[in-house]
This record gives sequence, structure tokens and C-alpha cells, in this order.
Amino acid sequence: MRRLLPAFLTACVVLGASFASTAHAQEASGCAARFPGTPFGSSADAGPVTVHGSGVNPALTERIADDLRATAEAVQADIGGLDGVEVCAFADRLPLDQAELGWPEGQSLRAVAFGEEGLVVLSSWLVGTVPDAAIVGVVHVAQWRTSGGAYPEPFGSEVVGYYQGVANETLEIVHNSYVRANIGQQEPWPPIPWAAGRMVDPLLWNPEFGYGGAGDFGSYARRVGGSEVFAEPDPDALAELDEGWRNDLFEESGAIRGGSKGWIGGLIALLVVLAAGGTLAYLNRLSKRRAEEQLREAALTARRELEAAEAGAGPVTTSVVSGVGRRDPRIRSGAPGAVRGDRDDRDRAPAARPRRSGAHAVPPAGQADDDLFRHPSLREED
Repeated sequence: MRRLLPAFLTACVVLGASFASTAHAQEASGCAARFPGTPFGSSADAGPVTVHGSGVNPALTERIADDLRATAEAVQADIGGLDGVEVCAFADRLPLDQAELGWPEGQSLRAVAFGEEGLVVLSSWLVGTVPDAAIVGVVHVAQWRTSGGAYPEPFGSEVVGYYQGVANETLEIVHNSYVRANIGQQEPWPPIPWAAGRMVDPLLWNPEFGYGGAGDFGSYARRVGGSEVFAEPDPDALAELDEGWRNDLFEESGAIRGGSKGWIGGLIALLVVLAAGGTLAYLNRLSKRRAEEQLREAALTARRELEAAEAGAGPVTTSVVSGVGRRDPRIRSGAPGAVRGDRDDRDRAPAARPRRSGAHAVPPAGQADDDLFRHPSLREED
């Protein structure tokens, strides 16, 4: 017993120290374990995820948790693996060794997701990028934990895009753009190798440039195959879903396999219309030209008939005998015996006799003719 007592006491001390270290490790997990000595002054629950803020306003921590809560609950229900996951939000630069993580020098690292540790580290330098960045990190952690690091890519990024589209209400916009992209195609898009690669950890990205797929195939896969497609993606199942998705987009766009041949009939109809229009225009121009020629020929015929009639009638003579005119040389010369016209005749016919050189004799009269119309009193005054 004396020999066993020291051994028993030594074992108790070792076990106590082990339990203490384990308890300390459990207490110093998540953000506190990753960044020892860094104060986190605020925290908020986002469903199965806890958000801690360092150097940020507590209101911002609450806002990040509120924006992330619905997505975190949906990811936990569809994929799982978010128990004990934490989000560490910093005011600006992340207290991480960028070179050790493999981030290029000269660029600021703004977001990191540690799938093995169940930790998402974000910078709130650009507040508008934080909600989407938190979704990327949470989905990455869930995919890593449930698949053991074997989650297929690029399907993993497409699942991230799906949850972002649900949160931002952009899935319908993306789907409509995909449908329009199939218009005019002769066949559906070629197959997409959704399980060609594997995810990596930790995930480093810049939220300013975004991350994740479009989300339309993820939406189709979840609607047709259920949430099990997200939790345990199988390459064969993804290939079958991809074929159905691509054909549905093609059919919804109204495209015709092999290309539409309707354009041939349309082209023929267009050529017929153009030919008919050209023929009508030519016939119209021809009829106008014929009418002009007929009018010109009729005018020439009438002119020829008039010239022929004038030529058959002979020279035209006048029957008026002109007397001595005003331009007669005898009038201008003033020669003796020349006949002069009486200018007092005015519009009356000139006198037949020669004008005498002297004045005409006026017979005297006792009373002017106008005295007959005078008043008697005026006559007495004379």
C-alpha cells in the first residue's frame, strides 16, 4: 500500500492537470483561441452561429448577426455542421499572417474561412460586403465539416451562390438571364463538370470582388433533388441534374433543336414581296412613259396638220388700202401742195379738202348762242 499510494497520488495530479488543460482549451475556443489577447467587446447570436466583434460598434455586430441568421439556419437545416461556428468581425485589417496563409503581398486580406476550426474571420472595412462574405464563410465551414474536405467544386461555389441569391432575392433575375442566353441556340449548353475538383481550406478571398456561383443550377438541384443534394452531393446525380437543368433552360427559351428553318420561308416571302414591288414600280413607270409619248405624238401631229394647212392656203394678203400716212415724206418735208392733216379733227375723220393757210372766216352774229340761256337781268347789263 505504501508503494501504491505515491503512484496513485501522481496519477491524480496528472489527470487533474489534463482536465484543467482541457477545460481551458474549451473555454479558449473560436475567436478567443485563434486571436489570444485580442479583445472582443461585443457578440450576438445568428442562429447556430455566434458573431463576435473586435473594435467595431456593438450595433454593427448585431446587424451582422441579423443579416446572417436566416442563412445560417437554412444551411444548418440543409447541410449541417454549424454547431459552435463563430464569426470574428474586425474593424479593418485582419490580425493574420498573410504570407503564411499564401495571400499575395501588397493586397489586404479581408476574409478567411477556416473549415477545420469552424471559424470565419471578416473585415468590416467595407460594411456593404460583410453580409455576403459572412454567407460565403458559413457555407464553406458547413461543406468542409460534413464532407471531410471532399466537397466537389465548382458545385460548392454554386451552392454558395444559391444561398446568396436567396438572401439578396436575385435568383429570378439570374434565371431569366440564363433563359435569354439560350435564345437562338441550336442545342442546349454542353455539360458542366460540377464535380471536377475539390474544395480547399482555408478559403481566402476578397469580398470586394465577390465569391460564389450564379446559383441557378443550385436552385434547380435543390428543387428537383432536395436538400440531400447539398448535404451529400454525388457526381452521377449532379450530372443527371445538370442535363435536366440545361434542357429545361433550352425549352423555356423557345429555341428549336438543330436551328430554326422558318427563316428560309421568311426569306422567300421577302424576296417575292420585293420582286412584286419592283415589277409594279416598273409597270407604273412604263405606263407613264407611254402616256407621255402619246401626248407628245399628238402634239406633233396637230402641229404638222396646222403647218400643212397654212402651206396649202398660199400667201396671206390684206384688203385694206392705206392712204397717206403720218410718215409720208410729203408731210414731213412741208413741200408746196403737200397735204396736211387737221389736228383739230382729233378722233374724227380728217377733212377731204386741203387745209387752207389762212384762218377760217367766222360769220358775225348779233348775239352769241349762249345768250339765249342767260338770265334776263344779265342781258340788260350788257
